[in-house]
Amino acid sequence: MKSLNLLAMDYGASNGRGIVGFFDGETLRMKELHRFENDFVTQGSLRYWNSNYLYAQIGASLERFVAECGRELHGIGLDTWGVDYGLIDRDGRICGLPISYRSAVDPDRDAVWRHVPTRELYDRTGIAANNFNTVYQLYARKMRGDPALDSAETMLLLPDLFAFFLTGEVASEYTNTTTTQLYNPSTKDWDWQTIAALGLPKRIF
Repeated sequence: MKSLNLLAMDYGASNGRGIVGFFDGETLRMKELHRFENDFVTQGSLRYWNSNYLYAQIGASLERFVAECGRELHGIGLDTWGVDYGLIDRDGRICGLPISYRSAVDPDRDAVWRHVPTRELYDRTGIAANNFNTVYQLYARKMRGDPALDSAETMLLLPDLFAFFLTGEVASEYTNTTTTQLYNPSTKDWDWQTIAALGLPKRIF
């Protein structure tokens, strides 16, 4: 097997790292290139992630790789926490900063349950009813009449959002998709019943 040099961007909800892995065909060695802080920005009653800053950390890690490693880079992996997402419009522009799961409140979850009972939602998705799950975040935006939801053509969870910024490719990676409480593992597709019951725009999925 040929040798590979891979950059892993490990995003946490308070800090992150850029780590390069050198694989020679038998052994993997890792080196931390870049470490950065991450915190939400509060505007009014909501907290947001600074997606422009977080995306820039990929560039900072790549600059460190070039300066310190002097090798060819064969790939980049992106890992973040689940449930949070960005909305992209038809021209490929982000519709404002992604809202942080730390804005979640129980009344948003309870509002969803009035349309889809908690047991029914669990039976279809197998996901615990945490008040910050994507399904509750999206429905809260609908209840607020958030114009970003009307403008959005696509919803991308954070790793997919950064991958889109890098490549222009739109995709929903499976493991993160399952954190939304909007994925049905039995049908291996989005939970279209819940999406319809909540009146969420189907086009964004």
